[in-house]
Amino acid sequence: MIATGWLALALYCYPGFMSFDSFEALAQARDLMPMSDWHPPILALTWRPLDAVLPGPWLVVMLQSGLLLGGIYAVLARTLRPLGAALVTLAIGLWPPVLTLMAVVWKDSLMAGVLVASYAALTSTHPRARIAALAGLLYAALLRHNAIVAIAPLLILLSPWPARRGRWTQRAIGLALAFAVLLSAQLINRMLIETRTYPFVHSIPTYDIAGTLRYAAPLSDEQIAELLPGVPLVVQTGIQARAKSAWVPEGWFSVAIGEGRLMDRPATAAQRDAVLSAWLRLIREHPGPYLRARLRVFRELIGLPLRERPRWHIYNAIAEDHALLAGYGIDFERPPWQLRWSFWFADVSRSALIFRAWPYLLVAIALAITLRRNRGAIAIVASGLCYETALFVIAPSADFRYSTWLVISTLIGFALRFSQRVETRAGSNSCSSSANRATPSPSVGANVCIYVTNPTRDEFVLEGRRATEHKYAP
Repeated sequence: MIATGWLALALYCYPGFMSFDSFEALAQARDLMPMSDWHPPILALTWRPLDAVLPGPWLVVMLQSGLLLGGIYAVLARTLRPLGAALVTLAIGLWPPVLTLMAVVWKDSLMAGVLVASYAALTSTHPRARIAALAGLLYAALLRHNAIVAIAPLLILLSPWPARRGRWTQRAIGLALAFAVLLSAQLINRMLIETRTYPFVHSIPTYDIAGTLRYAAPLSDEQIAELLPGVPLVVQTGIQARAKSAWVPEGWFSVAIGEGRLMDRPATAAQRDAVLSAWLRLIREHPGPYLRARLRVFRELIGLPLRERPRWHIYNAIAEDHALLAGYGIDFERPPWQLRWSFWFADVSRSALIFRAWPYLLVAIALAITLRRNRGAIAIVASGLCYETALFVIAPSADFRYSTWLVISTLIGFALRFSQRVETRAGSNSCSSSANRATPSPSVGANVCIYVTNPTRDEFVLEGRRATEHKYAP
């Protein structure tokens, strides 16, 4: 099943795609530049031995997609027969947004694969697998600074520790574990970072300052100067007009980079402190314009309004820099079918609903309501919802890849809802004729008990009644 997914990926993207962020991670992996806080050091450290075996992105693509497919199958195989679980897994893995996202070496894609594998381990009945899940969640937290927003719901809702205590005690332990994962990730990243570049100050505060000025009521240059003391503004007159022209909902780059920028990137500690202070001051004194700007970015992020986007929101062969690839010794002349697929996916991504985040957001909300009694399924749906919602305040741009986890978690939640209906129907038809019943085993995908009637033949008889959740849910 995983090999089939790899084959499909290879036909579409071999040896994988690399954006500018990917090249910088590879440069760190090859010791061409120091480890910095702009990209996760753990990605470079993971890539280093893989690049030594096969130079280039392919082994990382195999790693992130293998974790994704293996994790999905492990979850679905508990509630579906092997063939059904394999088919649904491949359907998710080959879903165009998932396929195109997994073809690129990104921390977002690798984090999604790690989270799915960790979710499968955390919902397992094997104690060692549950312990391994904590290591996987820590790894995910090392990949993205905001991964904790996705990790916390998984640990709070699925924590099995201590085994003999009530659900609220387990949730409290899960919350404590989430804090431990967050603090451990921050400590480890500080130990791995060789040079600090302050990515947060360069992106979100500068972006929000320009956005708040963009939507604020008319302000004089003197009033803005009082709000932004010490900020390295490029112009001293017509500041609000420059903010309106520099700020765009697609991302922060035009605010601090280019001829039409509003400000220079803060280069000293004093400038960084000034930017942070001005950012907090604007939010406090002008909350309305700040929220309007963030809402506009979030709408662009999830694909609203319904119009054809002026640019592609996926990365593939069309955007490749062949000169840069050749410089890293991994230039590859792509066959004609890969180029045709890349053009097709790029064109489709501009208007197709499956390449917009808002449909997944609506489906996830509906699943959260219908699966509220299924602790195993609601956990992964809640994880995706929390992660996407947090982007309202922390998204530095409207890249579709930021919604990778929402897309994948929603598809998994939908598959679990589907498998639940299949089980319930099968249970209503077969339970009446079932005579021999064994001890019930936990199921992630359903609200029903599963009874093994003949383990040697892997035949399951499903009883269509609700199980006591704290006893049988993972």
